[in-house]
Amino acid sequence: IIDGFEISTVKLPARRALTLFKKLVTVLGPVLDRLSGITAKSDVMALVPAISEALSKVSDEEFLSMTSQILATTTVINADKKKFDLSSSANIDGAFTGELPMLFKVIAFVLKVNYSNFFNGEPTA
Repeated sequence: IIDGFEISTVKLPARRALTLFKKLVTVLGPVLDRLSGITAKSDVMALVPAISEALSKVSDEEFLSMTSQILATTTVINADKKKFDLSSSANIDGAFTGELPMLFKVIAFVLKVNYSNFFNGEPTA
């Protein structure tokens, strides 16, 4: 639970995770050192300069596509107890309209679930 949202995610299948990782590293590579400490509890506003620099290199369509790919295996139950399967753009909009900082926190959580062992150098059990 993060800020009243219940989050459930399933790791992406290996090949999807790999292709998404390639896209993420291409976009975020130059600012990864500044984003390395991000957690679901991070102050999103403190990350804006690094995020802005990274996102200036991708189109709106590519950014939305990556967001959809990141969230494809995730569901949330919002503070109003409404459940959203985030595999569709309409549900992403439904869950996070007026809640953009929460959207970034959920994205950070999902990325941690899928890639934390890569950055920590620890194999999964």
